[in-house]
Amino acid sequence: MHKTSLISALLFACVSSQALADDTGVASSQLSAVALTAAATGPQRDDLDVPRRGRLINHHGYYAAPSFGVTTLDGSMAPVVGVRAAWLANRTYGVGVAFNALGNEVDEKIDYKGRALSIYGGLLLQYVIGSTHVVHGSVDTVVGGGLSCRFTGDTAGDQDQCHGRGFFLVEPSANVEFNVASFMRISLGAGYRMAVAGSSNEMSNADLSGFVGKTSLQFGRF
Repeated sequence: MHKTSLISALLFACVSSQALADDTGVASSQLSAVALTAAATGPQRDDLDVPRRGRLINHHGYYAAPSFGVTTLDGSMAPVVGVRAAWLANRTYGVGVAFNALGNEVDEKIDYKGRALSIYGGLLLQYVIGSTHVVHGSVDTVVGGGLSCRFTGDTAGDQDQCHGRGFFLVEPSANVEFNVASFMRISLGAGYRMAVAGSSNEMSNADLSGFVGKTSLQFGRF
């Protein structure tokens, strides 16, 4: 009787040990599979993330904007109309071109100066602050040149003599922008046009320089 019980106990112990070994092997196999899976997938995710972190430009945008406002020209107020277009990088930096035309209405009999006209434009550099906010700001600068002339009342062949004279300019401005829609923004800005006229120009640096207030409607992808 005791021998039979002892034999049964030994058999039970052997079976239990074998089952425990089998369970341990299964668990080890599962852990090894998980480790291999993590090792296989981990570097692939890192490889996908590295180009994104190293990419210089993550977002491209652009816009075109008609603009209008007021400025001073030859000592008098003058309306100004223009157009600008720019490419935007990372919703922050803009590079483009800008062109403007303006002219005043001076009474020759009072001021003896006639009507002054000017066109100018050049490279547009822009920095946008908080582009994704409904109301945000931006600063920009136009660096370029233009032509100006003054109608003096002299005639030749029944036409006023108005020969365009060149000048160099830098026009920085600060703006408040409103996100009206995903494709449209309204910009209100003010700046100052600093002009340097050539010696042959009928108008001086002070005549061509002046404060500028403008509104523009920007259409594009931001």
